[in-house]
Amino acid sequence: MAGLARYMALAVRAQSRVHFPCSSSAVSCQLVTRRAPPIFSTPRYLSSQHGLDPKLKARMDALADMFVEARDEIEMAEESKGTTYFNEEATVAEEAVTAAIKEYRTIRDSLDEPARGEFERGNGLKMEQLKAELELLLESDHDH
Repeated sequence: MAGLARYMALAVRAQSRVHFPCSSSAVSCQLVTRRAPPIFSTPRYLSSQHGLDPKLKARMDALADMFVEARDEIEMAEESKGTTYFNEEATVAEEAVTAAIKEYRTIRDSLDEPARGEFERGNGLKMEQLKAELELLLESDHDH
């Protein structure tokens, strides 16, 4: 049973459709969840009219990885509040956020309209989210 619970938790996290066998052989249980939207949006202009440049796609994939890494670093720093490791963790989180924002701006600046506008609309708020989370982390440390 513990294995099934772990499997269900992983399925929910992956947000995919998964079928689970029930104890009765005549009944089949299933867990249905909505698919999560992609972390970073591909500008429709690039994907629909011209195909996505493989180098640009690789950079956007790297940006998505950087975003996830920065969120993880912020979370780790948050968990280390009140310990001797906080300052180091906060510095690593700040560096990860800075790197992600720098890559976002580099990609954005390399695009022409209308792809640039679509990229900004699809991904700009994610960068603002990183900045806000980092700011909250650093401000909450000063409060203590």
